[in-house]
Amino acid sequence: TGNDEEALDLPNVGAARLGDHLDHELMFMFFATFSRFEYALKAAKVLKNRSAAEPDWDRFAKEIKEGFRERLAADRRLKAAVTALVEHPPMKQRRDLMWQSAPRQAGDDFSPANVLVLVRRIRNNLFHGGKAQRQVDDRNRDNGRGKPSFNCKYISSNQSRI
Repeated sequence: TGNDEEALDLPNVGAARLGDHLDHELMFMFFATFSRFEYALKAAKVLKNRSAAEPDWDRFAKEIKEGFRERLAADRRLKAAVTALVEHPPMKQRRDLMWQSAPRQAGDDFSPANVLVLVRRIRNNLFHGGKAQRQVDDRNRDNGRGKPSFNCKYISSNQSRI
């Protein structure tokens, strides 16, 4: 028929009310904070290589390790946020678009490296559309992920490195 959507068998997302179950203000604040944080890493030259402006999250995690541990021990908001992320980590979307628990990272669950992996997974799930298409009955789980990760980003961004 010449209709590209029909030829590719794409879902009719225009008719769907995608993301209505998400707390829109919370998601906006999460994205705004994440993007500022990622830009700060780039501006501070915490990059994977010299040819691309891709932040080196692993290097950053190593650089803040001691300060993060100290703050984790002293700050009950950060401890609660990290505990929530570790105890209820975001799921990963499979190729068939179903969700599964992701394998745990090796090492300390409360390390900055692991926490940053979990926060980035939340960002990826939201940004790439998987969470926007979740069922309404997952509202508490989906909205609950943004708050702890937002707290982690806010507190982590106050590290002296950036």
